[in-house]
Amino acid sequence: MSRRGLTALACGLALGAGVPAPAASAAPLRVSPAAPSLATPITITSRARAAGLYGVTITVRQVSKRLVCSYGARSAPHRIARGAAFTATLNPTGAQPETRKWCPGPASVSVLRYPTREGPETLIARKRITIHRAPGELAPGPTRTPAAIRLLAGSTITVGASGHADRSAPVNGVLRGYIPSPFRLNEDITIKDLKGSLVPVALPADPLCPGTSPPFSLRLTPSTISLSKSGRVTTLLQLTGSPSQLIGCGPAGPLTGTTIIPLTGQTGARGLLALNLDGSASGITLHLLVFVDLFGDT
Repeated sequence: MSRRGLTALACGLALGAGVPAPAASAAPLRVSPAAPSLATPITITSRARAAGLYGVTITVRQVSKRLVCSYGARSAPHRIARGAAFTATLNPTGAQPETRKWCPGPASVSVLRYPTREGPETLIARKRITIHRAPGELAPGPTRTPAAIRLLAGSTITVGASGHADRSAPVNGVLRGYIPSPFRLNEDITIKDLKGSLVPVALPADPLCPGTSPPFSLRLTPSTISLSKSGRVTTLLQLTGSPSQLIGCGPAGPLTGTTIIPLTGQTGARGLLALNLDGSASGITLHLLVFVDLFGDT
């Protein structure tokens, strides 16, 4: 028997013995450009060895700190004839210009074949690439920019109730939150998830409420402060505890409920470096002189 006959016989015996035939696949894929930058559209070209629905995905490996950029993209599936070439171009997507860039780092480009009915897709080919930052491109920023409200000397709290003398004291504290990215200084800014405590300094006890005293600190439940580009500042400080507990007239025991105090202000000559926030509710008056630290390290 000739060498060609022996080869054909060996192949036939192997298939007959249950050795699976090669799965339908695509030709080796090509990626252009080979070394894409953050804003570069990425084009993938391949060829179908079997008719079917094909699509392409790009997935960037996530880093420890979440960034404002695109971690991946996916093309819509298209029906491709056997042996036909197909091309897909993927762009970084996002609602804001800052998010319309790829995240930098190692990435996977995959060609997938989809079933005609229900079932998982099949990985046909994969290629590793690295997305780099080209000269002049800005690196993606974090999804959250830390921010802080730092109380300055001159901040005071005054508490009282009908028939009770008002009592005042200085108040200290730092409230910390974050600004959702993208963060632009010339637009309205919202600091979310403000947490921390206002700490009155030696606030006198109410002589008409023996056996109780104001809490050492007024703890915030998560609050929000809005800074309009017009200079108007508004917030609703949500303090843990009922009004009577916060002014030191009971009931005794753990703080329960919530007291909401609206504060407003307007930036002046010193801008956010020294901003007055004033407001009162439920027998509590706050005059806060604050430094709004938009890059506060939390």
